[in-house]
Amino acid sequence: MGANESFSISVPADEDGQVLLKCPVCGELFKVSASIFGDDSIFEIHCPFCGIVSDSYITDDVLSLAQDMVENYVNEMIMKELKKIERSTKNGLFKIKVKSNYKRHSEQPIMLTIESMTTIEYPCCHIEAKIKPTLRMCGGYCPYCGEKNYGTE
Repeated sequence: MGANESFSISVPADEDGQVLLKCPVCGELFKVSASIFGDDSIFEIHCPFCGIVSDSYITDDVLSLAQDMVENYVNEMIMKELKKIERSTKNGLFKIKVKSNYKRHSEQPIMLTIESMTTIEYPCCHIEAKIKPTLRMCGGYCPYCGEKNYGTE
């Protein structure tokens, strides 16, 4: 077993290349362009609803899949080690028999969710994001620079 294991999860983008994010502070969902994750000019993502910057905007679906993947991996490694112990005691004075009732979690890929969101281009950065229609009317924050946007309707 390696000291560092890594897992990758593919998060699908919608037809406009936007990925779904969730603010850990206010819990609101929004979408930003998937291309910004490789853009070195954008250092932080601001929640369009509360304006807070977070280290992680992971949605519940992604978090659940990650937890299932790690739990499956850890249980497989534990069983592998226990089976080694079982084999080493096969011809000894006492025997260890390993049985498991663990049921492996399904690791279904993240599916594209349909959210009632509208596209808005922020005048400060001239970049689009998708937000809830009510936020478009009452205003919010630019996800790319954090500038207050006072609504367009």
